Amino acid sequence: MSTPTTLYHFILTLQRQTGGGIEMATWSRTANVAPGKSRLEAYREIRAAVTADAPRWADAAVIFWSLEPDALRPPVAPWAPYVPPTEHPTGGPSAGDYLPQQRS
Repeated sequence: MSTPTTLYHFILTLQRQTGGGIEMATWSRTANVAPGKSRLEAYREIRAAVTADAPRWADAAVIFWSLEPDALRPPVAPWAPYVPPTEHPTGGPSAGDYLPQQRS
């Protein structure tokens, strides 16, 4: 039986020196992370996987790193009303639609 995991989206930008200057590359993918792992453990595993496929990046400097759950969450608190774009008088939500509303 396999260990359950959570799907995360990561962005990793690396920069390295070359003979003619500087080279930069960005990876944007998803990764399955086991429960209980720290962000540091996830980072090390993801970076190792990325650089295993592209060994010249193994000693590169990290310019940007982001790790977030891949599942999207509703833009408002569950109790706040949401007006779908097709029902909104202007055809789309306004900034106020994303703010929690007072209960009546």
